[in-house]
Amino acid sequence: MEAQLDETGGIIDQLAEATVERLHALDSSTYRLLSMAAVLGETFEVHDLATVLGRPASSMVDSLAEAHAAEILIETSDGHLTFRGRILWDALINELSSSLRTALHRQFAEALAHRGADFCKVADQLRAAPGPTEPWVVRWLSAVPEQTLSRIAEPAADLLESAVESPALPASDRDELIFRLMKVLHNLDRDTGADELAVEMLRDSADARYRGRAWLIRIVTANRQQRLDESVALATASLADPVLLPGTRALIRARAAAALTKQDELARGRAEAARALTEAEEAGDALAAGHARLVLSHIDREPAAAIAHLDAGLAALGANDDPDLRMLLLDNRLAALNNLGRAEEFRATAHQAPALARHGTPNRTSRLLFAAAMGSYDFGWWDEALRYLEQIPEDIPGAPKIGRHGLAAMIHAHREQWDEVAWHLAITNKIPVVSTDARIWSGYMVAADAMRAVTDGDLRKAADLLSIWLNPPTPFDGRERFMWLPPLVRVARTLGDTELAESVAVTAEEDARKPDAPVMQRAAGRFGRAQLTGDTGELLALAKLYGDHHWLHLRAFAIEEAAVHYAAAGQADAARAAFNDAVRGYSALGATWDVRRVDARLRPLGIRRGSRTLDQRAESGWEALTPAERRVAELVATGRSNPDVASLLFLSPRTVQTHVTHILRKLGYSSRTDLIRDAGRR
Repeated sequence: MEAQLDETGGIIDQLAEATVERLHALDSSTYRLLSMAAVLGETFEVHDLATVLGRPASSMVDSLAEAHAAEILIETSDGHLTFRGRILWDALINELSSSLRTALHRQFAEALAHRGADFCKVADQLRAAPGPTEPWVVRWLSAVPEQTLSRIAEPAADLLESAVESPALPASDRDELIFRLMKVLHNLDRDTGADELAVEMLRDSADARYRGRAWLIRIVTANRQQRLDESVALATASLADPVLLPGTRALIRARAAAALTKQDELARGRAEAARALTEAEEAGDALAAGHARLVLSHIDREPAAAIAHLDAGLAALGANDDPDLRMLLLDNRLAALNNLGRAEEFRATAHQAPALARHGTPNRTSRLLFAAAMGSYDFGWWDEALRYLEQIPEDIPGAPKIGRHGLAAMIHAHREQWDEVAWHLAITNKIPVVSTDARIWSGYMVAADAMRAVTDGDLRKAADLLSIWLNPPTPFDGRERFMWLPPLVRVARTLGDTELAESVAVTAEEDARKPDAPVMQRAAGRFGRAQLTGDTGELLALAKLYGDHHWLHLRAFAIEEAAVHYAAAGQADAARAAFNDAVRGYSALGATWDVRRVDARLRPLGIRRGSRTLDQRAESGWEALTPAERRVAELVATGRSNPDVASLLFLSPRTVQTHVTHILRKLGYSSRTDLIRDAGRR
């Protein structure tokens, strides 16, 4: 082994040596230019290189041409230049001393900032140059739009924290940077740090703007962490602060109303929200009014009333008003449209999400795209759901990340794409489910894990996983559990665990009786009881309700349960008709896991599918491709690369590669070239 390691190390050393020789063979001016380009990064833009060096791009033509000819640089599909292999970039960077690199990074950062370059470009240079924060950096951080800081939160937090800790920072500048850092940390779910800064700000500053944000950070943090009494108490204390602006008071009152609503104090919550709305409108504050209307939409849970509140909030927002609030209102509008079963209106609203997501914080962006994905899942547009999930950034807090990968895992589980399931669950399993938000978002992850357990024949594990929702730490934690109770009844009945099945059905009925229960939650209460009693009429009535709302998977599930009970009662014709209907529903979704399950449940009862249940999907050839695979295949057939396809379809390159692997297998090809050649003949 040691000999192998020595041999490998020797090869690497030889490669590094050869690379250095190759670079030094270039003209000296070309070599110097590449050294400076390397400081910008492994990939860079010529415009940026010209900016930091203070020379026209035309003066670099010969050197860049030589670097291209020597295959040192190549052009990317988006017009940037990149070093052909990290070893080349490493060789150039490592020939610069550490102190020189630091000085160059700082110089380049200032030049880029002066030109008005993207925040990330300046931030990348500054983060690569540790040391005291220079005065120009403080001025730059104070001038960057807050939306930019919130949208690119991790780099912003690093730079702001470094600046705030600088001992030479003037007090007036420090207050502005703390003001900005509080919000950035809050958006990153770094609640402890944000709250500590808010306490400091309230102690040291008399500025109305700064104090208003500090109070709001403290109130919202307590709310988010389910310290609801503390949240209301903080709101009460803040409203006694004499320096606060009227719009801020209205916004604080709306936040207090939100906490009261979570405590089921709906009358107090409504009164506070209504007063907040009046105060906000008197102050001409669309942000505070929007938050007040959001709370009222939660209290008036009847979806049509909720949509009226949300639409009024959206209408009051100007084009440049807080994009996070716009996304929050749209997020809730999507939920209301889903509850009403207004599928096409939902789809039209969801299609706004990707464009809006480019302007919001990662946290809020992820929640809007996730809402679009959830509804798309319910309506049976699973490929669309996956596309929305693909657009959720990875640098998001734990709770949304659990939801993003959990829902993707569940869709792939329905389609028996177990490698994809394992990949997504491996990510979620690294995230501790400790906060309330994380528990709420973890439902899809738990369901996917349970589906894997069922496939492995471990029904008890599946039941144990899903049973987590029977006794959540707080009622709020279990507000979405109705989705998982009918599947748990099915698993419990299959196990013969009548006590568990009855407990689940009772829980579903209790949830269904809540005054604010949406249609799907009320239906789940009926569903669980009908599963136990074998009430096929009720199950088919539920299937109709689900169908009327365009909830296609739920419709097929209810019909499957009716088929099982018909078969158990000896009603073979009715069982077979329901069986075939359920299989058609599942097959339209590509839900092969469900088809396999219903086959396995009905076969022992003597019921098999009719030969004309559905048009059997071919196992090979173009007809075997799913709609998502066909879209990828058509683009690959034109010669596009995986990154190009990923960009066009809003997918990750990894997902595109998975599709390409499936496509080549189904078409019997060994390479993309075969696909391109065949497409030309079609």
